[in-house]
Amino acid sequence: MNEEKLLNNTLKILDDKGMYLAYDYLKSNLDGCNMTSQIYNYLYCLGALTNDKEGALSWLEEAVYDKNMWYRPEVFLDEDLDNIRCERRFLDCLDICQKRYAYEKKKAITECTYEVKYSDNLFMVLHGNQENMEIAKQKWEYLNYHYGQVEYLQSKDLDSKGIYRWDDTNQVKTTLDKIPWNSFKKRTLCGFSAGCNAIIESIINDGLECDNLILISPWVPCSLERMDEICECLRNKEVLIICGKEDKDCIDNALKLNSYLGNSVGVFMDGIAHEFPSNFNEIIDEYIK
Repeated sequence: MNEEKLLNNTLKILDDKGMYLAYDYLKSNLDGCNMTSQIYNYLYCLGALTNDKEGALSWLEEAVYDKNMWYRPEVFLDEDLDNIRCERRFLDCLDICQKRYAYEKKKAITECTYEVKYSDNLFMVLHGNQENMEIAKQKWEYLNYHYGQVEYLQSKDLDSKGIYRWDDTNQVKTTLDKIPWNSFKKRTLCGFSAGCNAIIESIINDGLECDNLILISPWVPCSLERMDEICECLRNKEVLIICGKEDKDCIDNALKLNSYLGNSVGVFMDGIAHEFPSNFNEIIDEYIK
């Protein structure tokens, strides 16, 4: 089971059956799983919530000491950690993470894979929060083999070791201005989750131009009033919206965006949460062809 499915399943159990069963499920499905910083975060948060203080502290120490991981300071403000917040072991890990975060932040830059133009059809992909461009490549590389040139944009905003988030959306336009963005005949901006919001904010606030948008599980935290502004900026663009009906954080605004636009194709699926659908390639084929 991959990380995305494991964590989505854990969240569903947490919502439906409670924290104890969610914690047990997560611990029981770690075999063969790549132990990422996000999985450790779920483990020590659920451990603290269920009053397994020793387990929570051990998971946190394993992440920090054994795996050399770190987290942005806001992660440790989570009220889920209140049970262990005053523990000496927690405070020691917090101190190490703050120092590592400060060091990494000094050298963090926006990264873009673009080097040379080899197609007139460019897809620029933005990862979601708590992801990176390598994770994005696993999902979007299909486009590179079948439909044009695919490049990736990675945020400079740190989340935890090896993964990023979109806080400063101005970096999108600033970075694309450094490549021959306007020389391509067709420019498609592709995003997952918060990457979709970074795309829309860049179009609205920074005047970023494109021809198409592909938005997967779009996290677009806006009011209905703002939806009018978004739709005005997107009205001359072709938009594909894909979202699972079980994606409780994104489905409502994804449906609103699709209904307001009028020039979009909406694919809304049962049994899918905040994730790429297994038939993503087929959906793309249907949309593009």
